[in-house]
Parts: sequence; C-alpha cells; structure tokens
Amino acid sequence: MAHRLSCQHRSLLLLAGVACLALLSTAQAASGRALLGKKGPAPSPSPIPADARKGMGWVSDQFTLVRKTKCDATFYHSSLVLNITRPDRWTVCFDISTMAPNGKYACHAAPTAGQVDTVQVLSTAACAKSIDTVTVDGKAWEEYAWVKATNILSINKLASAPLVGSKPFVHTVCVGLDATADACNSLNEFCAPTYGPDANACGVLISDAVSTTTGEPSCCPVYRSSFGAAPIQAAYTFRVSGRFTGTGMNCGLVNKNENISAQFEQAIVTAYGKALSMQPAQFQVVNTDCRVKSFEAIIKMTGLTDPDAVVKSSSTYLRSIAKTLGFEKVRAVPYVPSPPSPPKPKRSPSPAPSPSPKTQGFNETQVPTPTPAPKPAPSPAVNGPSPAPAPTPVPSPAVSGPSPAPAPTPVPSPAVNGPSPVPAPTPVPSPAVDGPSPAPAPTPVPSPAVNGPSPSPSPAAGPSPTPSPSPAVYPIVPLANQPPSPAPSYGGASPSPSQQQGPAPSYGG
Repeated sequence: MAHRLSCQHRSLLLLAGVACLALLSTAQAASGRALLGKKGPAPSPSPIPADARKGMGWVSDQFTLVRKTKCDATFYHSSLVLNITRPDRWTVCFDISTMAPNGKYACHAAPTAGQVDTVQVLSTAACAKSIDTVTVDGKAWEEYAWVKATNILSINKLASAPLVGSKPFVHTVCVGLDATADACNSLNEFCAPTYGPDANACGVLISDAVSTTTGEPSCCPVYRSSFGAAPIQAAYTFRVSGRFTGTGMNCGLVNKNENISAQFEQAIVTAYGKALSMQPAQFQVVNTDCRVKSFEAIIKMTGLTDPDAVVKSSSTYLRSIAKTLGFEKVRAVPYVPSPPSPPKPKRSPSPAPSPSPKTQGFNETQVPTPTPAPKPAPSPAVNGPSPAPAPTPVPSPAVSGPSPAPAPTPVPSPAVNGPSPVPAPTPVPSPAVDGPSPAPAPTPVPSPAVNGPSPSPSPAAGPSPTPSPSPAVYPIVPLANQPPSPAPSYGGASPSPSQQQGPAPSYGG
C-alpha cells in the first residue's frame, strides 16, 4: 500500500513539473514576441587603433559634402595643390595653388574665380571653442562655422575673395588657435587623425562654388596633407638651465675662460641638433649666466617642427653631456623677454610764475608794470625835504585868519600868520597870502607861505618812507560836519622871474 502511494505521488509530481515547464515556455514566447517591436541601443563603435591604416576613401567619407553630393572627391582629378605652412606654433595655413591642367578630368581645369569656394578641415571636439582667428590672404575672414555633429571647421564664401597676383597662386587660408586655451592650442591637437602613413597629417576638403544648374558643387578634392615636416617659420627662444655636480664643468671655468665657455655652449647646441635633426646654424646662444653651481643659457631656435618637444624632452636630449661634464637637472622653458620700458614723456616748460600781490608793481624787471592808479599823498617827513608833487593840480587855499581843523583828507591845512615849520604833507603847493613870493622849491611846485616868506627847508632827517600801494583810489568825500574849503580867487603879486614852471597863484583876502 505504501509502495503504491509513493508511485502515485511520484507520478503527480512529474505531471506538475511538465505543466510548469509548459507554462514557462509559453511566457517566454510571449515575451519574445513583445520585444520584437522594440530596438535596443546601437552598439558603440570600437575605437580605431592608432596604428590602423585607412585609405583615402575612408577620409573622404568623413565629410558630409562628399556623402550627400556627387562632387568628385579624388584629389588627383583636380588641378589644385595643397601645402601646409606654419607661421608660428598656434597658426596653420593652407596654401592653395594650381598646376597646369592636363585635360584628363573635368576638375583638372584652368583656375577660375569659383574654383575655391569652401575649405573644410577634420578636427576634434576639443577644438570647438579654440578657434581664435581666420584669415584669407592676410585679411580677417568672418565667413566660417564649426559643424558640431562632425567636428569640422568650414570656411565659406571664398569665391568672393579676389585672386592674388598673376601667378597660378589662388589663396592662403590661415587658422589661428587660442594660445591660452587648455586644450587644442597646437596643430598636433587641431587636426583629427587620418590613419595614413604619416601620423602628422590633416584631412582637408576644397570645394568649388555650387553650380546653378545642379545645385551642388562639381569638384571637392580631399587631401591628406602632412604637416610633420613643415617647420615653424617663427623662431622660438628657450631658457635652458641645469646644475653642475662638481665632477666636471663648473662656473669657475665657464666664467674665467672664454674658450671653455664657448666649447660648453657648442656641446649643448650639438646635442639639441642631433636630437631634433637640425643644423647648428639654426641655433643661436643669446646669453649665458653661471652662478655658484647653476647655469642657464638663452637659446633661440629657428625651424622647429615641434616646440613642445624641447620643453618636454630637453633632459633626454642633453643626457650625453650630463654624464660627461657633470650637468644635471636639465630643463627648458619658453623665454619671453621683458618689454622695453616706454620712453619718458617730454617735460613741458614750466609756466612763468604769476606775480605775488606783495611784489606786484615793485619787481619792475620781471612783472609787467600795469597802468598806475592815482595814489594818495605820502606822510610828510619831519624836518626833511618836501615830497614829490602829487598829480592833482588843485591847491588848497590859504585864508587870512585862523585855519579850521584839518579835514580827514590827505590835503594838509596851510599855516596861518607865519611860516610853516613843517612842509605840507601833500605835494600840492599852497599859495602865498599878503607877501612876496618865496624862492622856488626844488620841485616844480613851490611850498606855500602865509603872510611872509617861506623859510628854507630844514635838512632832511631821513628819506620819506616808501608809500604803501593802494589797490584802488576812490574819490574823497568831505565829512558832513566839515565846512567846504573856500573857492580860490586868482590874482595878487606877480611870480618871481626865476620860476620857470609857471606862475604860482596867490589868493586875495
């Protein structure tokens, strides 16, 4: 009985397992049918090995213009010739010229204005923002664009640029890279690999103008142009430095013996020339300096194909002299001389100093004398000569009787009933009253005398003080409580014959 139950149990288990397998197969089949309508992700293309070799057909297919038009992309079917030149480390120029047409192909024809209309260069994504300038025949060119999908720099509308000269030379298109960019700041990084026999080559397409009949260009030759052998036309200067170990050369020998110094410089140049495949004439040692154990030389190199190699590999290039002459820790860096100091500006002449108010009118040799204004009469000197006469012609009258109090004007009051002991403070003479005319004074206008002759002036006690200049002279107005001076009446005794300046007036009483 137990045996029968076990057999039945096994049969049930087997049937259950078969049913499960059937259900699982049905589910997988339904799932597979559902997935047939969906596309999975495309497999990523495998990277091309650096040593791979590709034909020109592969290079041509990298240009969209070749794939989408029927233009002839075979370079030897065209009469155009392409060469790459390098004015400096950050500039690459595509020199496009023509050869004599052979007539075998439609594109191998004489040059025309529209033969070169577009130039395209295969580049890399890192160079999208590193294009600094584009020039055509030395002039700035704005008609260029970066094709992001294919990383192609396209320089357009060149057919509008005039041909240069009468030679079979067509155009020179130059691309300047941003020297300060972190990536793509040299030609080696600008051109994408073309996988040809020369690793240092650019893939370049030159297309003619679009035909008005077909709506597309007819000729678009593609070139794989090498720049590895194109020297940089500009000279580069480096500071090459190292340290003497003391086992061979040292600063004492370099500084004291010119022959030893010249031989050491020649050894450095020879080592560089051998490593860079350059001639000794392409090197110039500008200057050297050696202190204690440190040596450095400023070396100018012309015709370099890769300036970066000098910076990266100088220790390797000079390894031979390092062992022989005891020269270690060699390095080279670009040398940029300091700009010359700007010329000093010319000093403008100092303006003439304006006269000080304190010296205005007194320094006659330096300050122009202005038109003098009338000045008040100076204070009289006691027991001294009469001052110079004032320019006013109106004399102060003398009255037979006591003189009123002097007015606050600078005109003095005359002496009454006797000689005046002190000369009048003003140069204006007072007339003589009831008496003879006095002897003439040394000035043109005599001093006045009242009721008698005027005594001779006393000896001068000293010169009159220098009058203080007055900035302006205003009319003198008598005070309100001061009676006005009587109007003079002319007449009286005749003047002395010795008076030559004019008769002295006398006032009648």
